[in-house]
Amino acid sequence: MATESLEERVKQLERRYRLMLSGIGLVVIACATIWVMTTTAGRAQAQPSTEAQQDVLAAREFTLVDLNGTVRAWLYMDIDADEPTLRLFDGQGNGCAWVSVSEAGPMLSLYGKNGTRRVALGVFEDGSGLRLWDKSGNQTWKAP
Repeated sequence: MATESLEERVKQLERRYRLMLSGIGLVVIACATIWVMTTTAGRAQAQPSTEAQQDVLAAREFTLVDLNGTVRAWLYMDIDADEPTLRLFDGQGNGCAWVSVSEAGPMLSLYGKNGTRRVALGVFEDGSGLRLWDKSGNQTWKAP
């Protein structure tokens, strides 16, 4: 009986370790994405507009589609919120990830298959942090 309890405890610790590694990986990816967005935005604002920049394409939105015509990525300027937003979709058109930059700061949100937000890393109204939700959309964890 003690062996079964020990085995269950080891399995539980292994699951927690894998979850922690996944979280760390997501944080690293999010930080890199936010860094690229902020440095690119700063460079774009700093460069003066000249006639020599003929290869610059400017628009309020870009849509990337796969071979079947399904939208897989959408980069747009949210007119109402006045913030740039990038949304990534799976092959069925379900939203998987959003990256946006608001007045409060940058935000990365990851969504589950049912369309509910599962992970968010960024600057919230009450400060910056990391938040997790279960598949029903109930917040399960936040830091700080």
